[in-house]
Amino acid sequence: MKAILKSIQGCSFVGKADSNHWVVLKSIQGCSFVGKADSNHWVVVDTKKEVSGSDAATHPMELVLLALGSCTGCDVLSILSKKKVQLDDAEIQIDAERSEEHPKVFTKIHLEFVFSGKDLNPIHLERAIELSS
Repeated sequence: MKAILKSIQGCSFVGKADSNHWVVLKSIQGCSFVGKADSNHWVVVDTKKEVSGSDAATHPMELVLLALGSCTGCDVLSILSKKKVQLDDAEIQIDAERSEEHPKVFTKIHLEFVFSGKDLNPIHLERAIELSS
Protein backbone atom coordinates (compact mmCIF):
# COMPACT_ATOMS: atom_id res chain seq x y z
CA MET A 1 0.00 0.00 0.00
CA LYS A 2 1.42 3.35 -1.03
CA ALA A 3 0.48 6.61 0.70
CA ILE A 4 0.41 9.87 -1.21
CA LEU A 5 0.76 13.20 0.59
CA LYS A 6 -0.45 16.25 -1.30
CA SER A 7 -0.84 19.89 -0.34
CA ILE A 8 -3.57 22.00 -1.90
CA GLN A 9 -3.71 25.67 -0.93
CA GLY A 10 -2.34 25.07 2.55
CA CYS A 11 -4.48 21.99 3.32
CA SER A 12 -2.76 18.61 3.53
CA PHE A 13 -4.30 15.19 3.18
CA VAL A 14 -3.12 11.62 2.89
CA GLY A 15 -4.71 9.33 0.33
CA LYS A 16 -4.13 5.68 -0.43
CA ALA A 17 -3.00 5.05 -3.97
CA ASP A 18 -4.74 1.66 -4.07
CA SER A 19 -8.05 2.61 -2.45
CA ASN A 20 -11.41 1.43 -3.80
CA HIS A 21 -13.11 4.80 -3.37
CA TRP A 22 -11.97 8.28 -4.17
CA VAL A 23 -13.08 11.86 -3.60
CA VAL A 24 -11.60 15.07 -4.91
CA LEU A 25 -12.44 18.50 -3.53
CA LYS A 26 -11.55 21.76 -5.23
CA SER A 27 -11.44 24.97 -3.17
CA ILE A 28 -13.54 27.70 -4.76
CA GLN A 29 -12.90 30.42 -2.19
CA GLY A 30 -12.01 30.04 1.48
CA CYS A 31 -13.89 27.00 2.79
CA SER A 32 -16.25 26.76 -0.18
CA PHE A 33 -15.62 23.60 -2.20
CA VAL A 34 -16.93 21.59 -5.11
CA GLY A 35 -16.22 17.92 -4.98
CA LYS A 36 -16.95 14.66 -6.67
CA ALA A 37 -16.48 11.02 -5.83
CA ASP A 38 -16.70 7.61 -7.48
CA SER A 39 -20.08 8.41 -9.05
CA ASN A 40 -18.52 11.42 -10.81
CA HIS A 41 -21.33 13.76 -9.68
CA TRP A 42 -20.38 17.21 -8.42
CA VAL A 43 -21.48 18.44 -4.99
CA VAL A 44 -21.08 21.92 -3.56
CA VAL A 45 -19.98 22.07 0.08
CA ASP A 46 -19.68 25.24 2.10
CA THR A 47 -19.39 26.54 5.67
CA LYS A 48 -20.61 29.51 7.64
CA LYS A 49 -19.13 32.91 6.90
CA GLU A 50 -17.64 32.98 10.43
CA VAL A 51 -15.34 30.10 9.45
CA SER A 52 -14.20 31.35 6.03
CA GLY A 53 -17.14 30.05 4.01
CA SER A 54 -19.82 31.76 1.94
CA ASP A 55 -22.80 29.97 3.57
CA ALA A 56 -24.00 29.17 0.05
CA ALA A 57 -24.34 25.37 0.21
CA THR A 58 -24.84 22.43 2.52
CA HIS A 59 -22.31 22.30 5.35
CA PRO A 60 -19.96 19.30 5.75
CA MET A 61 -21.50 17.97 8.97
CA GLU A 62 -24.97 18.27 7.44
CA LEU A 63 -23.72 16.11 4.57
CA VAL A 64 -22.58 13.50 7.10
CA LEU A 65 -26.13 13.28 8.48
CA LEU A 66 -27.66 13.30 4.99
CA ALA A 67 -25.32 10.46 3.99
CA LEU A 68 -26.18 8.49 7.13
CA GLY A 69 -29.90 8.92 6.59
CA SER A 70 -29.87 8.13 2.89
CA CYS A 71 -27.61 5.10 3.34
CA THR A 72 -29.67 3.51 6.11
CA GLY A 73 -32.88 4.61 4.38
CA CYS A 74 -31.86 2.82 1.19
CA ASP A 75 -31.09 -0.33 3.21
CA VAL A 76 -34.45 -0.20 5.00
CA LEU A 77 -36.44 0.43 1.82
CA SER A 78 -34.61 -2.37 0.02
CA ILE A 79 -35.36 -4.81 2.85
CA LEU A 80 -39.03 -3.77 2.94
CA SER A 81 -39.29 -4.14 -0.83
CA LYS A 82 -37.94 -7.70 -0.60
CA LYS A 83 -40.59 -8.41 2.04
CA LYS A 84 -43.21 -7.03 -0.40
CA VAL A 85 -44.16 -4.22 2.01
CA GLN A 86 -46.09 -1.56 0.11
CA LEU A 87 -45.28 1.95 1.32
CA ASP A 88 -47.05 5.12 0.28
CA ASP A 89 -44.32 7.27 1.80
CA ALA A 90 -41.16 7.01 3.88
CA GLU A 91 -39.30 9.72 5.72
CA ILE A 92 -36.28 9.73 8.01
CA GLN A 93 -35.98 12.50 10.55
CA ILE A 94 -32.57 12.92 12.15
CA ASP A 95 -31.74 14.87 15.28
CA ALA A 96 -28.11 15.16 16.31
CA GLU A 97 -25.99 16.75 19.00
CA ARG A 98 -22.38 17.84 18.63
CA SER A 99 -19.72 18.51 21.21
CA GLU A 100 -19.16 22.15 22.12
CA GLU A 101 -15.37 21.75 22.00
CA HIS A 102 -13.19 20.96 19.01
CA PRO A 103 -13.25 18.51 17.44
CA LYS A 104 -17.00 19.09 17.21
CA VAL A 105 -17.94 15.46 16.63
CA PHE A 106 -21.46 14.12 16.84
CA THR A 107 -22.10 12.91 20.37
CA LYS A 108 -25.66 11.73 19.80
CA ILE A 109 -27.59 10.89 16.65
CA HIS A 110 -31.25 9.88 16.70
CA LEU A 111 -32.99 8.58 13.58
CA GLU A 112 -36.77 8.38 13.43
CA PHE A 113 -38.39 6.49 10.57
CA VAL A 114 -41.88 7.60 9.53
CA PHE A 115 -43.77 5.25 7.20
CA SER A 116 -47.21 5.52 5.71
CA GLY A 117 -49.16 2.90 3.83
CA LYS A 118 -52.04 0.49 4.06
CA ASP A 119 -51.89 -2.49 6.44
CA LEU A 120 -48.28 -1.91 7.52
CA ASN A 121 -46.97 -4.53 9.94
CA PRO A 122 -44.83 -2.83 12.63
CA ILE A 123 -42.81 -6.03 13.07
CA HIS A 124 -41.63 -5.89 9.44
CA LEU A 125 -40.80 -2.19 9.74
CA GLU A 126 -38.87 -2.62 12.99
CA ARG A 127 -36.97 -5.65 11.68
CA ALA A 128 -35.90 -3.79 8.52
CA ILE A 129 -34.56 -0.96 10.66
CA GLU A 130 -32.73 -3.42 12.95
CA LEU A 131 -31.12 -5.15 9.97
CA SER A 132 -29.88 -1.81 8.66
CA SER A 133 -28.26 -0.80 11.96
